Amino acid sequence: MTLPEAMIAHAPWLNIWLKVLMLGLFIAPLAMLFWRESRKLGLAGLIAGIAGAVAIDMMFRATGYTRLLGIAHVLFLTPFAWVMWQNLQHGALRGWPRRIVMFSLTVAAISLVFDYVDVLRYLFGERGVIAG
Repeated sequence: MTLPEAMIAHAPWLNIWLKVLMLGLFIAPLAMLFWRESRKLGLAGLIAGIAGAVAIDMMFRATGYTRLLGIAHVLFLTPFAWVMWQNLQHGALRGWPRRIVMFSLTVAAISLVFDYVDVLRYLFGERGVIAG
């Protein structure tokens, strides 16, 4: 079973969430590249997204679909979310770059809530395969 198959088998709503996640963590950072003030954020987002995806795939191959997969987002997405938050707080972004970063940060924050909960559940003993 592949990772996408395992994710879809886990929960039907996950298919919708994966599309939102793709939009917020891959397409939005690509869009950030169009404006000079958000270009570094876009590049950071793409690096974080690709690194996270590669790490998740490698971990899936090693452990299956376990709650530990969330650690990749915790490690790569948390710093990106923090940097987006800091940029929004300093007011350097206006117009579309600000809206895009806000959308990406919202998606990242929602994802991180699930990921931190999953990692904690794994650490507290829920180590079995959760789908597939």
